[in-house]
This record gives sequence, C-alpha cells and structure tokens, in this order.
Amino acid sequence: MNKLSNLRSCSDRKGLASLLGFSEKQLTNILYSSNINEKYYKFSIPKKSGGDRRILAPHASLKLLQSNMAILLSQCHDEIENERVTKTAQQSSILSFSSHGFRKALKTDNSLEPFSFNIYSNAKKHINKKYVLNIDIVDFFESITFSRIVGYFHKNRHFLLDIDVAILIAQIATYRPSISVEGYLPQGSPLSPIISNLIGSILDARILRLSQRYKLDYSRYADDITLSTNMKSFPTEIAYLKNDEWVVGSKLKKAIEGSRFTVNKKKTRLYTRNKRQEVTSLTVNKKVNISKKYYRYTRSMVNEYCKTGSYS
Repeated sequence: MNKLSNLRSCSDRKGLASLLGFSEKQLTNILYSSNINEKYYKFSIPKKSGGDRRILAPHASLKLLQSNMAILLSQCHDEIENERVTKTAQQSSILSFSSHGFRKALKTDNSLEPFSFNIYSNAKKHINKKYVLNIDIVDFFESITFSRIVGYFHKNRHFLLDIDVAILIAQIATYRPSISVEGYLPQGSPLSPIISNLIGSILDARILRLSQRYKLDYSRYADDITLSTNMKSFPTEIAYLKNDEWVVGSKLKKAIEGSRFTVNKKKTRLYTRNKRQEVTSLTVNKKVNISKKYYRYTRSMVNEYCKTGSYS
C-alpha cells in the first residue's frame, strides 16, 4: 500500500499517531499538554529587503512530530506528482513543473534522471524573454490558516481525509498566538513548506490556465511568482503600467485572490529585455547567472568569514 493510501485509511488520532511513529498518548501530550503558542521559540532575523522576519521554531517534541508529518506528506506529494507526470508523458514529451520551492528532487517512474527543484530551475524557465514579470505574495505562510488546511485535506480529490484526521493535521501544523486569532502556518516549522506547496498548487493551477491562454511561461518559488513572454506586448489582463508603476491586471488578480492570497503591491516589477531581468535573484537575460552585485556581496562575506570566523 502506498503512503497516500495509508494516510487515507486513517480515521482517528490513534491511526495517524501510529503512521507518524508515535503512540496516541504521545501525540495527545504533544498537542494538548499546554497552549500551542507555548511550544515555539520566537525570534527575528533581518530580511534582505529590510525589516525583520519573525521565526517561530517548534520545541523538540513538536518539531519531531512535524518533521514526521512533513516526510509523510512529501511522499504523498511525490506520488501525486508521479501520477500527473506519467499521465502527461503519455500525451506530450514536454514535462513542466510550476512550483520550484521547498522541494526535493523528484524521481518518476518514466524518467531516467530525477527532476531537481531550486532557484536555478525556477529561473531557467524565463531565459531570453522580452518581458519578465515578478510578483510577491503578502504573508504567504500566514495566509494558510487552520480552516484552509482542514478544508484542503478533507475535500481535495487526492486526499479526501476523514474530517477528524484533517483537523489533527491542522493542529500539528499551525501556530495560534491567541484564542481570538485563527491558527496559521509558522515560518520555522519543518511542516510549513510542504503544506504551503500542496495548498499553493491550487494557485498554480489557476495561474497556469491563464498563462496558457495568454502565451506566458509561469513558475513559482514559495511566495515569488514569475510570468514571462516573447509576445510583442505584455497582456494588460495580467499586468499594466499605471502612474509609472506596474499593477497586477484583473485576470491575474482574480486568480490570486480567488486562491485566497494577496499581492504585495510594492513588489510588482516588469523587466524588459534592455534591462537586467531577475528571477529569484538570478539574472535570466541570456542565461541563468548571478548578478555582479550578488557576486561581490557573497565574495565579501566569504573574505570576512575567512579573516574573522564570522560575517555580518
């Protein structure tokens, strides 16, 4: 029996606990012995763009539970993708993946080499394009709430889990700062990436349909969305220029908001061929490369580390 079938066969706390390598008593103790907000270390790290990023790192027992859940869901995701790739390969020799973040290499039944996912594979789709559009999603993890997770695992056609099991997964996955706030995926949990990819696949499907309609190439790396094309002009339904700023068009906005995400209006950028085009911090004008600025910054950090044993 495959991993997805094993998960779907669970109907209660005892069954899920066993599948994750815990007893029912251990699972109960981890989740309910104290408030969930007391089970995380809280600290901040500086963002590359300025400001701070809040990290919520789970305590050891919860981290182990989340890690085991993440492994199981990743295996389920691989099975789902393998089925999709096999079906696609029967119809076309061209295989495409939209999501490139938080993923290990995927070995499929009909491929000789595994597919690798990283910032390079994400950027590679957009080499030598006339237009490259970058969009950022606001509070990507925090947008994926307790109720969304329950609904996904209970109703998604690949999972169709028992409602009690779906609720348990959401309890394992989410952080709840107070009783008046709905729980959400925390940055710092080993389980957040795979759940965000599973739920993010709904967004991918909607934007992929749009990209095919308007002859665009699409990829997503976590909360970074990229669309590119060699068409004579960029479709205004996807993005348009307003008061010297690029704004997300009505069709793309509907797809994103319909997937219950929000566009970061301050980070919508469109690069033309005569400027440096960047995708996940890599330049893509003629080939995938790092920018001189990034190279100099990295070299300075290496030099500082070699001289002092640390870097800032």
